[in-house]
Amino acid sequence: MCGIAGFFHFQPREDDFEPLVTRMIDQVVYRGPDAGATYTDEQVALGHRRLSIIDLSSGAHQPMSNKDGSVWIVFNGEIYNFLEVRKEFEAENYPFKTRSDTEVLIALYEKYGTNMLEKINGMYAFAIYDKRNKQMFIARDRIGKKPLYYYRDSERLMFASEMKSILADTTVPREIEPTSVDLYFSFIFVPAPYTMLKNIYKLLPGHYMVVNPDGMQIHRYWDVEYNPITDLENRSKYEDELYDLIYKAVQRRLISDVPLGAFLSGGVDSSSVVGMMSIVNEIPVKTFTIGYEEADYSEAPDARFIAEHFKTIHEELTVKPASVDIFPELVWHFDEPFGDASAVATYYVSKMARDYVTVVLSGDGGDELFAGYRRYQRSGQLDKYRRIPEWSRKLLLSPVANALPLNFPGRNLAVDIASDPDGWKNLGVYPYIKNQLYSSDMRHKLRNFEISFDLFPQLRQLDGLHPLSQQQYLDFKLYLPDDIMVKVDKMSMACSLETRAPLLDYTIAEFSAKLPPEWQLEGSNGKAFLKKVLQRYVPERVFTKPKQGFDIPKRHWFKNELKSYTRDILLSDSARQRGYLKFDLVEKILNDHEQGTRDYQVWIWNLLNFELWHRTFMDPATRRI
Repeated sequence: MCGIAGFFHFQPREDDFEPLVTRMIDQVVYRGPDAGATYTDEQVALGHRRLSIIDLSSGAHQPMSNKDGSVWIVFNGEIYNFLEVRKEFEAENYPFKTRSDTEVLIALYEKYGTNMLEKINGMYAFAIYDKRNKQMFIARDRIGKKPLYYYRDSERLMFASEMKSILADTTVPREIEPTSVDLYFSFIFVPAPYTMLKNIYKLLPGHYMVVNPDGMQIHRYWDVEYNPITDLENRSKYEDELYDLIYKAVQRRLISDVPLGAFLSGGVDSSSVVGMMSIVNEIPVKTFTIGYEEADYSEAPDARFIAEHFKTIHEELTVKPASVDIFPELVWHFDEPFGDASAVATYYVSKMARDYVTVVLSGDGGDELFAGYRRYQRSGQLDKYRRIPEWSRKLLLSPVANALPLNFPGRNLAVDIASDPDGWKNLGVYPYIKNQLYSSDMRHKLRNFEISFDLFPQLRQLDGLHPLSQQQYLDFKLYLPDDIMVKVDKMSMACSLETRAPLLDYTIAEFSAKLPPEWQLEGSNGKAFLKKVLQRYVPERVFTKPKQGFDIPKRHWFKNELKSYTRDILLSDSARQRGYLKFDLVEKILNDHEQGTRDYQVWIWNLLNFELWHRTFMDPATRRI
């Protein structure tokens, strides 16, 4: 796991590129504390920070070239099938000089060009410079586990693992895109391909880019395809297939030359991974979890039970009301406003794990691939409301539903009914509150903007899918890569920790897309098919416990320990002068939450991150870069 950065000038120059590309990689030393190096010529600069995982020798350092120096690469990630692919080239006497997966990528490019992506299984973002053809090939993995930002102007294309590396070039303009502000307050993250700044973008998962003197072109090379099987009488055959896929996915991710462990929450997904690790390796797994003093948020007892069941070497940390010092640091690592508060928990469990291991496995992906979220179960409840005329729902029911307290039982269902019984069509979080908060100036800037599927080129196959598959596809294309994967990558790499997600092996993603919806969701039983398979080795108690998110007790903290800090930030002069929001309503949100009349923890967290981001990246007097 590493950090990469660089740029390609469309025409050769006499400039010295070394100082700039060095500044770019210096911004992300934590992604690769073991080594750093650069390569430059008259047209290209490549930079790399290394976290040594496979082949710890100095010969595996990057940027790496082929034998004659005509192909150069910088690579972030892991190729899980590199040993298998390597055998093909060893049979052809390819002149390998290292044991690294990086060199296998070079060999693949030399033989297959951009078609090499069909041959690899892993998490990756890499840039390959083909010196003979004056071309750069930049790719991102199928699921979007590894990030890749890019900026283009008339002279060059810049790329990096994190946006702050691009901002290390002081000539790159920092202009906020108002529509991205609206996307953030709708989703609690900024979905790809957009970022908070104009002219800086994210390369979509499953896509690659070719850059040459004529410009750049982006191509899609993979997508999940929903084609449910029809031989329903052979269900046991598919259960066996999924078990085998999970076994192989975990086995592939245990290849490491450094200590390895696993995150463990005690839920279905992490328990399935830890259990399979125990089966594959038959040696004690090192597991890590966090808990809270607030018992209704803490999964520590559940994790403890699973650790005892699989006889793991278990470490546990109790997180108390977060130090205010940690909030700006997390904002720095995310590059953009990021409203998923479980990032705090992910940071602390990563920080603890890094004291013991360099690589961990996680259970990410199970909810999206196998219908584990409550909103999937809720979609079935909406069928009977589709007969209510749309005008009636929007004009009469919508104001009532949106006015309900955020913690009112059934509020989310009421909002879905009022806005659209096809719940999967509801892009965003709380549009009613968002629109009320905007100032008149902000509403004017957004007057011609509306969030729709057309904004997102990755949403290419919604039409014709079963409603459950539509929901899963939306999450797979937006929520999973732009929230879950961003959170895990940024928080673990902030601690120089590599995280691998077996359930997000692309073979499992492709398999899940062929499962009939009725196998995925049986009444209120989410993950029905996955649970049936996991019952072979995971204790029954895991399947009967209530589902619990990896959240923090922010509702309590904002009413008590963090009340003063939050008010100081959100009602400050700098926040008021930004011009986005009506601050009488911001103050009312704080008051209502503190008095317990409404639960506004989500909005307070979103607003807090939004303001801290401005201070960290935009305000000349306080920004860090």
